[in-house]
Amino acid sequence: MRRKLLGVAFTLLALVCLTGASTISYNAGNPVPNPGGVANKLSADGTYTLDAKHKLSSIQLQAQDGFLGSVFPATTTATTWSTGVVSLNAGTYKCTAQLFVDDGAIWLADEKVVDNVQVK
Repeated sequence: MRRKLLGVAFTLLALVCLTGASTISYNAGNPVPNPGGVANKLSADGTYTLDAKHKLSSIQLQAQDGFLGSVFPATTTATTWSTGVVSLNAGTYKCTAQLFVDDGAIWLADEKVVDNVQVK
């Protein structure tokens, strides 16, 4: 019985590894506070991959300063995303890039967090 359970667990693990997953990431040095030295601005960009069974629903960046937060939709190409330059109040932000996919239902597939982004 134990051997059979281990075999089933190994098979499930192999399926997860082989089927891949939809992922999102930031490009190096992102998010960028005060791009070009401009006050109260932030920009972010990166790449994403989609599992073959997923369609892209949307990508967004959440910038949270304490309890307050802002959500910025990203523009996308086949494998990249960008918020462009967005306006924020000066503060310390937790920035979360979020990838939403559609496989019959829309859901959050992956997110990447960068803490302590200083916007001046």
